[in-house]
Amino acid sequence: IKESKKKANEVFSEAFDTVKEIVQSVHLEKAVNMRKVSSMVHSMVDDILENRDAMVGLTNIKMYDEYTFAHSVNVSVLAISLGSYLSFDKPQIAALGIAGMMHDIGKVSIPLEIINKPDKLTDEEFQIIKRHPVEGALILADVPAMTRLAMVAAFEHHQHGGVRGYPRMDDVVQMHPFSEIVAMADIYDAIIAARVYYKVATPPDQAIRIMLKKRGTAFNPVLVKAFVNMIGIYPVGTLVKLDTGEIGIVMHQTRDLLRPRVLLLTKFDGSEKDSGIEVSLLETEGGRPKRSIFGTIDPNLAKIDVRQYLE
Repeated sequence: IKESKKKANEVFSEAFDTVKEIVQSVHLEKAVNMRKVSSMVHSMVDDILENRDAMVGLTNIKMYDEYTFAHSVNVSVLAISLGSYLSFDKPQIAALGIAGMMHDIGKVSIPLEIINKPDKLTDEEFQIIKRHPVEGALILADVPAMTRLAMVAAFEHHQHGGVRGYPRMDDVVQMHPFSEIVAMADIYDAIIAARVYYKVATPPDQAIRIMLKKRGTAFNPVLVKAFVNMIGIYPVGTLVKLDTGEIGIVMHQTRDLLRPRVLLLTKFDGSEKDSGIEVSLLETEGGRPKRSIFGTIDPNLAKIDVRQYLE
């Protein structure tokens, strides 16, 4: 388990650096190294196919001061994870990963003072933000060897089935399934994110409830169900209170969405990561579950830093 976490951290860190390099290349009007991008995404695919929970868990580690880069990696990880859950073939999963990594590239054309504005955007500023899907598709169209699906996802990921989405189309156009997956990953990560202007993140389990409410409106209900089945009712990183009075953090999913594997916390200082006890809520005693989730705890209110258990 330690080795898989270490490897996931290394892959995640490399992906983060790759995204920074991509953005810098676009800013300086230099060629994007698609060979490096493709190689990076294939490494992510391999790691997620081997240990999905470790990589998905890292999407909960929020870097509010470098949100733009981390967000692109997180969306790529979540999109790859859902693609693998849906049993897409490996080339499709890789294409989905590239689409996730590139979906917000159009934001390089938006002034940083708007991207990082701590207050509510004005109508004029929001109109500028709404340009980034078109800008992104145009930027990617000029990148040699860029996949067509990445361009499509960049253009479509804010359309949300025509429900107050953008860019506005004269006719209702069915989004490409890859665009729908990238859009779901984008929204989920945005919900749980800590930003420059909002350092308090929404706990993962609350984000799942919000996603479920969007079924049939903003998102394809079949894909939402698959996403929830993949990431869990209590995603990795969720702080839970058990009916035994114990407190733990979700570390892995099991075949039962309501009964993940949980690391029991006693000191809340991160030391349990190496010496703590991890239990499966599938365990029974006398024909009944030994432990069940009684409720969730907001780590912000409890002042528990979940990052120290996920890194």
